[in-house]
Amino acid sequence: MLRASVLPTLRSTVECDNVHILQVAPGYTPYVGAAVNLVRSLRGQWINLGHRVTLVAPKPHPRLQWMREATADSGDDGLGRVARVPLLFASRRGVWIVSAPRFYHTIRHICRTDRPDVVFVHYVPWNCLGWAAYMAAHPLNIPVVARVHDIYRPVGMKDRFFDLVNNRALLPRLSHIEATNQSSRCYLSRTYSIADNRVLIRPNGLNLDRYRPLGQALESGNCAPTICYVGALNGHRGLEQMAAIYARVRAKVSDCKLLIIGDGAGRQQLLAEADRLGITDSIEITGALSVPLMVNRLRDVHVGLGTFDTASNYAEFQMLTKALDYTAMGIPWVSFSTPGVQDLCHSVGSGIAVPADIEVAAETVAALLLNKNMRRDMAHRGLSNIERYDWRRQAEQIADDMKRAVISSREQRTKEGG
Repeated sequence: MLRASVLPTLRSTVECDNVHILQVAPGYTPYVGAAVNLVRSLRGQWINLGHRVTLVAPKPHPRLQWMREATADSGDDGLGRVARVPLLFASRRGVWIVSAPRFYHTIRHICRTDRPDVVFVHYVPWNCLGWAAYMAAHPLNIPVVARVHDIYRPVGMKDRFFDLVNNRALLPRLSHIEATNQSSRCYLSRTYSIADNRVLIRPNGLNLDRYRPLGQALESGNCAPTICYVGALNGHRGLEQMAAIYARVRAKVSDCKLLIIGDGAGRQQLLAEADRLGITDSIEITGALSVPLMVNRLRDVHVGLGTFDTASNYAEFQMLTKALDYTAMGIPWVSFSTPGVQDLCHSVGSGIAVPADIEVAAETVAALLLNKNMRRDMAHRGLSNIERYDWRRQAEQIADDMKRAVISSREQRTKEGG
């Protein structure tokens, strides 16, 4: 228990005190991908700011497709301590239920032996690891902060079950929530009756140093008109719609090429649809690339493609991450409209959100390919706003949020102790 005389010191040092952050990342796997880059970037920036970070993440599991190529230690970069938790396997979603006790015991052990100042959870609405972190930390008066990366719309009975036991029961108990955009904040506040001041807007970001000099695609012009999709090839990304859009764009711009940077289980689905439409000869799929190789390929891209499945939470998360890649490179982008995509279009100015209509999307992409001035104007608007999405800035803001949660927790403990 802290004495009341300590409080002025705590208040006066909120801007400079370093904290020990226990970062819980159920989606973190040690290979290149949107989730791992996000977790790694935040962790690296916090360490650079002088904070101590302990990461709790799952060990790779061969029965989970997105972990098959992972190795035990690749991707950890030597940044702070990493505690990897063995996973038990039941099903794609059930794995997180049966593995929650292991996460709980790992987190509780760290909380008791190395007492972090705050627990930061990368929140996934359909697993129980948020509860594992909360139940391990809350009895020790350690504040728990969650980062919700996208708007969650329950679909089907399984999703509604997780919505009931996770979102409705857990989210209101947390110290505060970090949302990535205004739409997510409004949704969380309205749906789960959480006060607005407990849902803070902190966008996803980029390590902009990897893209400098910014706007490299603005100098492209010696290659054929090229549109590009960056991301995993999963069925819930709207792959058949993307192929249909490209076929219509190619009918308007005959020398257009489609570059796909990514891979996944939906590769054959996409190629089968492309073969049916007769466009396979102008599609290149590179597979997953490192950031430097991705940047090199994006230099020759004219228009970026977003998500073309508005029903998927995962598609929106992917889009909100990859649209920033396009923006940093000076590439205008087109996506089916979702609330988060609309927010990003308004914020960065380099994207166009279209209705969920293949013809409208194709016409928009073709118009951009044929109008160099329009592309450059949109690219310059995006470049004028992209610095606000640098992970250094986001990490500082999130760290300050967590410091305030720590101060508030300590003050509350002092009041309760008399």
